[in-house]
Amino acid sequence: LLLRLLRGQVDLIVPIREVQPRGLLRRAGQNHGGYNQKQDAAQAERGRDAGRFFAVPPEVRKTHGHRIEPDGFLPAAYPFLPGGKTHRLQRRDTGGNLHRPADGDGHHEPADQNGQKHRRPIVEAMESFREQEQTAGNPQQHTQGNPNAAQPAAPLLSVVLAFAVTSPALAAYPEKPVNMVIAFTAGGSSDVQARIMQKYWNKYAPQPWVFIYKTGAGGIIGFTEIANAKKDGYTVGGLNTPHIILQSLAQNAQFDPLTSYEYLCQVVNDPQVIAVRKDSPYASVEELIAAAKANPHKIKVGLSGQLSGHHVMFLSFKEMFPESVFSPVFYKGAADQNAALLGGEIDFMFGNVNDVTRALDELRILGVAAEERNAFLPDIPTLKELGIDFVSDIRRCFAVPKGVDPEIVRTLRAVFKQICEDPDYVADMLKAGQPHEYLSGEDFEAYIKTQYESNRGILQRAGLIK
Repeated sequence: LLLRLLRGQVDLIVPIREVQPRGLLRRAGQNHGGYNQKQDAAQAERGRDAGRFFAVPPEVRKTHGHRIEPDGFLPAAYPFLPGGKTHRLQRRDTGGNLHRPADGDGHHEPADQNGQKHRRPIVEAMESFREQEQTAGNPQQHTQGNPNAAQPAAPLLSVVLAFAVTSPALAAYPEKPVNMVIAFTAGGSSDVQARIMQKYWNKYAPQPWVFIYKTGAGGIIGFTEIANAKKDGYTVGGLNTPHIILQSLAQNAQFDPLTSYEYLCQVVNDPQVIAVRKDSPYASVEELIAAAKANPHKIKVGLSGQLSGHHVMFLSFKEMFPESVFSPVFYKGAADQNAALLGGEIDFMFGNVNDVTRALDELRILGVAAEERNAFLPDIPTLKELGIDFVSDIRRCFAVPKGVDPEIVRTLRAVFKQICEDPDYVADMLKAGQPHEYLSGEDFEAYIKTQYESNRGILQRAGLIK
């Protein structure tokens, strides 16, 4: 089956039990009299370890959890289960009534308005699948005499069910709800993003998330909870950078971003910006730097927390412009920081795109600390465009504790990638003002290593760590 999947001859591998949960995949001859949920559930439990795999052609597929509904039919079992047995199909009509097969070849073939029987898509798909099996060893049969014919090795569909795995022990992962640990309060930006992702996790995964909020200490409590969780794949959590790096380096956090986590993917890249009020006398970054040089300690800059991404940006500006002395003012969070700027307590702030887009009518954005212009602020130049070679951002990722089975990690990474590439997910992120950017778990781990060394150097030069 795996070879067929790699050749592109099948789209999907589904684990088939003796009886699937909810009675939706039944063997022929069982429960023809009706749908007995308790009986089916008990049979499914007894058959839990009977794991068998079946390759489903791409034409036969509308998946909803354990359901596979080919054009309205509920298959008693597919005709290609191991052993060469032929099984029958059942279907439900629009009223929910279950109908037994009507003919002797194992397929229900309804008639059209003229009484003419026709083959249902599942039957045609199975026959097509048989033909693929018979000709798989001879590609010329597909293309000979037809230069426009598709090559058999081309993928039939782009999506492969990530939960079909080779190890019997992992075949049903996840078999129970997965804990999702969020290190910040419900309703905050991190929580909003995770809730959007939950919607699409439910689309692609057979078990839901259970949200667990472990808040406090700038995220340290939640980040520690994720690092120390049971290594069974049933605890996933959201992490923020550079938070996990700075807290590990300077706050004696009980986790290490280099060794405590298996990263699944990055989901957000939220660049930092320089913002002033609309009525500010400063119309450019250059004017701010000049004012701080002419009036040391007079120009106040608002920052969201010590040892935060904003704080690192402030320390970096001190290094780049040593003659321009800004006076830092720290706030508990972005909401307080924004209020202080709008209230005139500070002259400007280092914030994030996600923070300032909520108040664009009252703020003027002078520059974005990113490699390229941001989709939410397309008219605002990057600092690099302004002659300042500096990039700074806050990123969010998902991770599991180090030591989780590599097969589970690969499965989770595949599903998160599938979610992040879903156009509807991307659209929902844009609507919520979430700066979507996907990085694979491997690429994000490499990014963490680079940022760890960079941030350690900044803190050492500032005298904040040895």
